Amino acid sequence: MKTVDPTYPRLTRRSFCAMTLALPSLAFAHDDHGAADIIADAEVKSFDGSTLTLKLSIYNRSAHAVTLFAVSAPGALGTEALFVTIDSSTQAEARATLRFEGAVPGIFTAVLDFGEDGQGPVLVMP
Repeated sequence: MKTVDPTYPRLTRRSFCAMTLALPSLAFAHDDHGAADIIADAEVKSFDGSTLTLKLSIYNRSAHAVTLFAVSAPGALGTEALFVTIDSSTQAEARATLRFEGAVPGIFTAVLDFGEDGQGPVLVMP
C-alpha cells in the first residue's frame, strides 16, 4: 500500500493550471514600472541667509516620462509645487527655492520627489 506524506507539497493539475493562467498577468503587471532612473545635479544660483535658490539639471534615463513634483531638504519649509515633466532620455532644468527656519546647512542632501516614480537625492553645497 502506498502512502503519501500530507506535509509534502505536490503539484496537482489544478494548481498547475492556476499558475499557468496567473503568471503572465503577474509579469505584465510590473512591466515598465519601478523607480525612475534619474541623474540630477544642483547648482546654487542665489543664497540669502535663510533662502536658497537652486538650478536643478535632471536627466531621465528611464523608459517613461517622469514629473518632478517638489524638492525638500532637512530643516527647510515646504516648497511650491514644481510639476516639471522630463521625457524619456531627455534633460530638463528646473528652479527651486528652499526657505530654511534657521541657517542654511553647509552641505546637505535635498530630496527630489517624483510622485509614484519615487524619490531621489541630490547633494547641495551652498
